[in-house]
Amino acid sequence: MYKALVIFLLIGLGIGIALWDVIAPPAGTPQKVAAEQYKDAPDVTLLGLNGESIPLSDFKGKTVFLNIWATWCTPCVVEIPQLLELAEREDIVMIALSVDKDAKSIESFLKKLPQDSQKRLQADNIIIAHDTDLSVSMKTFGSKFYPETYVISPDGKILKKIEGIVDWLGADIKGLIAQSNAR
Repeated sequence: MYKALVIFLLIGLGIGIALWDVIAPPAGTPQKVAAEQYKDAPDVTLLGLNGESIPLSDFKGKTVFLNIWATWCTPCVVEIPQLLELAEREDIVMIALSVDKDAKSIESFLKKLPQDSQKRLQADNIIIAHDTDLSVSMKTFGSKFYPETYVISPDGKILKKIEGIVDWLGADIKGLIAQSNAR
């Protein structure tokens, strides 16, 4: 009787795993793309790591990738080097808005990035900011899961909201940038 119960449970577990594999989104696929396309991006002021105020409106006329992330978020950590490379390759502004409570955690994380990523951090089109009180990420943008990226067109409209990790160097992103620049 015990063997039959164990076999029955193992078969049930196998079926459950097989079903999950069928219904779960493929790894690397954005979990959700927002429906509020072409809505005006909120005019928020971000806080740079050195304490400087950075109004989002300063970047009108440029395509902006606003990436909301955290140093303790594994998918976020994985995609940061790709986002930096994207900003080097394309004519975009990449704003990495960390929700970490402490700027020192962010600075420590950035120092541990590979050399090529650290070099890319010096570019004028890369902005590292933090949102210690979650006033921008959660209260303004409604972020609850990380990473989350907003693609903002040169005219200040939100083109896409992407939740989850994606291939930032892929053809889909190049198409999104082209769409943004065509607006």
